[in-house]
Amino acid sequence: LVGENLFANVLVLRIFILVFEGINIWLIYRLTKQWKLPVSRVWWYAFNPLVILELTGNLHFEGLVLTGLLLALYCFGKAKPLLAALSWSWAVGIKLSPVIIGPTWLSAWNSKHRFKFILFSGLSIFVFIFPILNGLENFYQSLRLYQSNFEFNASLYYLIRWVWQGVVGYNPIVYLGPMLNVIALVCIVWVGIYAPSKDPKSLSGNWVWIYFIFLICQTTVHPWYLIPAFGISVLTQNKVFFLWTGLVFLSYGAYAHQDFQENYRLLWVEYGLLGIGLAGIFYKNSFSRRIT
Repeated sequence: LVGENLFANVLVLRIFILVFEGINIWLIYRLTKQWKLPVSRVWWYAFNPLVILELTGNLHFEGLVLTGLLLALYCFGKAKPLLAALSWSWAVGIKLSPVIIGPTWLSAWNSKHRFKFILFSGLSIFVFIFPILNGLENFYQSLRLYQSNFEFNASLYYLIRWVWQGVVGYNPIVYLGPMLNVIALVCIVWVGIYAPSKDPKSLSGNWVWIYFIFLICQTTVHPWYLIPAFGISVLTQNKVFFLWTGLVFLSYGAYAHQDFQENYRLLWVEYGLLGIGLAGIFYKNSFSRRIT
């Protein structure tokens, strides 16, 4: 709309993203007040270096995804299924990845609201993705190419690839990428079915773990992929994404080389420390359950 002027385009995009960041901060504030959480959680998000760098800095749209997810949580707490459906559909329409939290909605709503939510979210998602339906085959091929060719800052995939290549001598990404996605899907459906999501707090907690499962199983994890899950996690006691948003800067070591060669030592440090932090979270949770 602003023509071919590069500065004008960057300025408009930056203002657009910044406006939605203001909405995100307001929504986090409202939710912390409703859930009786420390208001400091707002600043955990607002002043996180990764959020500042990758959204208004590098113009990624994960902040708009977070807006939809936060608004969906807010509307769920107010028992407004149509607005919650529209908010979640907005997030899916911006980036398809939020569709992974779909199974949690099935247990979240009671029978009175479940049908309304499913119907309205289905229609809304159809409207949002309608522009790509004419090129659906090309879109699918692009998605398959992404899943079976691109590698960056992966965790579980790199570990299995390293073992696989040592045994058979070739890169297994064409098989391993889809296989890990199937594993992620099974785990996500399990969380959606068996983990209770009867209130906004439990729902947000399940979303954090679902995003974690999804990202751990991906062949490509760009740093900005963490932001929606991190924005939700500040409303929970789960600090795994708080830790990861700091460690993920080690993946930028790839940009130290002209050919963008990843530094696997830095990735070992990143995911090694993340694994230690994850073990600490599980231990703390199990200890708390024993005490109570």
